[in-house]
Amino acid sequence: MSSLRYLKTYNYPEELKLLEINKNSVFNKIDFEFNETIYKNNSTTNERVKNSKFFYYIIKKCLYKTKIDSPLQFNEKIRRKLIFEERKNLDFHYNSDGSYYTPWISNDFKLFLNFQKRIDKIWTSFHEDLLLNLVKEKKLNIQRNFLLELIKSNHPDALKLISLLKSMSDKEIKRGIYKEWEKLLFEYVSIKMGNKTKYNYLTDYNYFPSSCFFCGRDYFDFSPYIMGLCNVCDCLAFRSGFLKFKSKTEMLIDLKNLYDLLGYIPPAKEDYFGSKDFIEEFIYFSEDKKKQVLAYLIEILPYGIYKMVFSNWFTALVHSGILNQNARKTSRGTMCLSKDNHLCLSLAEKKIDDWLFDHKILHEKEPLYPKEKDLNPNGFFRADWKVDNSYIEFFGLKGQFDYDEKIKIKKMICKNKNIILIEIYENDLKDLSIKLGILKN
Repeated sequence: MSSLRYLKTYNYPEELKLLEINKNSVFNKIDFEFNETIYKNNSTTNERVKNSKFFYYIIKKCLYKTKIDSPLQFNEKIRRKLIFEERKNLDFHYNSDGSYYTPWISNDFKLFLNFQKRIDKIWTSFHEDLLLNLVKEKKLNIQRNFLLELIKSNHPDALKLISLLKSMSDKEIKRGIYKEWEKLLFEYVSIKMGNKTKYNYLTDYNYFPSSCFFCGRDYFDFSPYIMGLCNVCDCLAFRSGFLKFKSKTEMLIDLKNLYDLLGYIPPAKEDYFGSKDFIEEFIYFSEDKKKQVLAYLIEILPYGIYKMVFSNWFTALVHSGILNQNARKTSRGTMCLSKDNHLCLSLAEKKIDDWLFDHKILHEKEPLYPKEKDLNPNGFFRADWKVDNSYIEFFGLKGQFDYDEKIKIKKMICKNKNIILIEIYENDLKDLSIKLGILKN
């Protein structure tokens, strides 16, 4: 759908249509200036710019101004589309007073317009006053501060807005560009701030640096969650920004120290420390605790590295001394490690794995079943163990409907693929050699 249609719908000034008509020439000018800049001389600075066209756009072009003085406001998704020449699906959204415009990917724009209308209906004087007061404080990132003030407030209008945003997130946003309600609010307030006449925002006097409370360097605060932290420290602590070599012993010490400081075991998630759940918790730490946590987060390697080095998160927790009894109770049983450090989800699994180890039978833990068009199209089904062409399954939850259905599917896959399936049930645990003795040969 053409962005001209949006212009007509929202009754923007006619002269702004020129931006749509001339957008290709604007993009060409950006490319020309980029090439002129990096090839003008061979200084160290330009050599660094030459290595990353992406960062050139981020630093230089986000403030690019057209002939009618309307700066382009890029986000990362748009930058990537521009850089990789995928420009044909871009639409331009103009703020209410026509002072600047934002390029959107067409489907994203249509989705946001729907959300915007719903938020407009419950936007009250409470929200408006909160926004205007933040502007008077001349903070650089009004959107971030508005979000934080809204979360802290117990005002009925604040709770109503958050409730609406969460409901949209649960039902609709996950299908589109917004996976978290905070990001939708951030975008909505950004559009509001485009009205320079009303909010007197995006003017020179609003732009002043802050000082990072952790490292002390000056920076412009753009983070939607963190207060008082520069982008470098933010990246190192919460985005696994830079990896460094560490021995297994150092990795285990880092994990134990972080556990002692937080007081709980971090979840087995790749991006947990960059998630809104942890960051909202971090915001309310004392200044001393923030610095201590940041120091460990900057040093510790990300979850993915622990999983690669120790095979799984549980093994790392055991070897670090966090789980002193080498076990952890779950809804399915007691999670523990076998003699050969395989992760077992129950004591029964451990007994079977240990039997294989004691009898020197090479085995693979949790192998994937082969794909099959109707039964296992995505190849997600796993067995408990694999020995040569034999799959071993401990069916400990037999009797539950969903579980029994999976048993039937696995049996059918094995039959169709000529795989030997060794089925073990609770009664077989008394003497495993009856079922597994065949594997000795």
